[in-house]
This record gives sequence, C-alpha cells and structure tokens, in this order.
Amino acid sequence: FPTRRSSDLIDLPAWRSSLNTLQQWRPRSLAVTHFGAFEDAEHQLAALREHLDEVEAWAAEGDEASFVARLRERAGAGAGDRAGAYVQALPAEQSYQGLRRYLSKRDAA
Repeated sequence: FPTRRSSDLIDLPAWRSSLNTLQQWRPRSLAVTHFGAFEDAEHQLAALREHLDEVEAWAAEGDEASFVARLRERAGAGAGDRAGAYVQALPAEQSYQGLRRYLSKRDAA
C-alpha cells in the first residue's frame, strides 16, 4: 500500500488517488508485481477500488481474527493460482494492523 511518510503503514487516500490517475491514463493492460499482466485494466482497477472499500470496512468493524479469515477466504476464492502469491505479498495480519493504524490516525485527526 502507498504511504505518506515512514510512520504510516497504509494510506488509503493515496491508493485511491493512484487508482484515479491510472484510470485517467486509460491503460489497455496492467502488469502487476507478483501477479502478472492483465488485459482487462478497467475491470482490474474497479475491482481494486472495491477491494479497498471492503478491507477498510472489515478493519473498521471487526477484530483481527475476523479480518484475517475474511481476507484469506477472499484471496482463496478469487485469486485462483495467484492465491499463494497474494498471501505472501500481502500478509493478512500485517494488512489488518496497518489498516487499524491508518483508521486510528484518521479518526483522531
């Protein structure tokens, strides 16, 4: 996830801004580190935007165990042969901790 400064683990507004920029470029394909190339760029960007909304809500409303279970279930169901790469590149426990830290800082501001 993009960060603003070294003390932030996850910066959801930066992710969303990056997605907007990519969408404005109208790419025909995306080559995603660890996951290969995709010819359906518009679909991939929309799916990532939806996923960011989901994981933000999961982290806000649940505990770490439920977040990890949901993310692992989602990765296993939708990633096919890329599930292992997804879990390795983005450990669910670290994602939860980073999102909770982001949400705490955002809510305190």
